[in-house]
Amino acid sequence: FYGTGDQNVAVGRQSQYGASGTTTGSFNTSLGTQALYSNTTASYNTAVGYQAGYTNSTGQSFVMLGYQAGYSNTADWTVAIGRQALYTNSSGTFNTALGGQALVTNSTGGSNTGLGYNALYSNTTANNNTAVGYQAGYNITTSTGNTALGYQSAYTLSSVGTGDYTTSVGYQALFYGTGDQNVAVGRQSQYGASGTTTGSFNTSLGTQALYSNTT
Repeated sequence: FYGTGDQNVAVGRQSQYGASGTTTGSFNTSLGTQALYSNTTASYNTAVGYQAGYTNSTGQSFVMLGYQAGYSNTADWTVAIGRQALYTNSSGTFNTALGGQALVTNSTGGSNTGLGYNALYSNTTANNNTAVGYQAGYNITTSTGNTALGYQSAYTLSSVGTGDYTTSVGYQALFYGTGDQNVAVGRQSQYGASGTTTGSFNTSLGTQALYSNTT
């Protein structure tokens, strides 16, 4: 509606609606009701879906695909694919979220990758985490440098304790683990117990290896 930039494509009700006198962004593509609704000076963005990239005004070079994907995003170089993926992201850059509500609560955390439904769901300010699988890294909020691969792998990490620089691979590997620099490979390896699994610098390989490890 208010757009004055070059080579923009807007399809859908109030797509790239903008603001009076300030909507100069160029090379944007939006498809869907209110997609890129608040866009003003931002350029090189793609948003597809109802309210995808809704709040963005200045963020550049991002891709948002899905219902309310990247709804609050104003950051550069982000990719959100899936319903409400990266929904809350404000200034976190270089994030990739693929899956329904992946990285949904992320605000300022950067360089994270969440692939799978609810992957890195609770992440807010944490950086450099990779989670692949259903609810992998679900409770990581502020922990840094973790890799979680598999269904609910590293599920509890950083909900209590710190939990930095861990690697977990397998179904519910390191499920309750909140310690630092643990490596758990295998189904329920270093599974632990609720509220007490704070041990650090452990390495386990195999199904249920170090299953009951806590402190």
